[in-house]
Amino acid sequence: RSLRSETPDRRVVVFADPPYWTQGPRLYRRSFDASEHARLADALLNDVAAPWLLTYDDAPEIRALYPGVEARPLSASYCAARRKTGAEILFSRF
Repeated sequence: RSLRSETPDRRVVVFADPPYWTQGPRLYRRSFDASEHARLADALLNDVAAPWLLTYDDAPEIRALYPGVEARPLSASYCAARRKTGAEILFSRF
């Protein structure tokens, strides 16, 4: 089902936080393979008329899926087995 509309409701913002590209298979029971990451990108870029935000780990493969989309680096602190700071990215299309 397409979320594209001639008159999108501008009160709606879509937020997506998919499994990480690099560490996804290690961190999640159900991760994405490369084709699923590409399908998400295609859906957001072509089927979603509402403004959207997307967070990912900052990987060149992910940046390549979202050409021309505003991207801002984020610094994220993690504390699972040990404290760590990671590089994430926030994509937005408004």
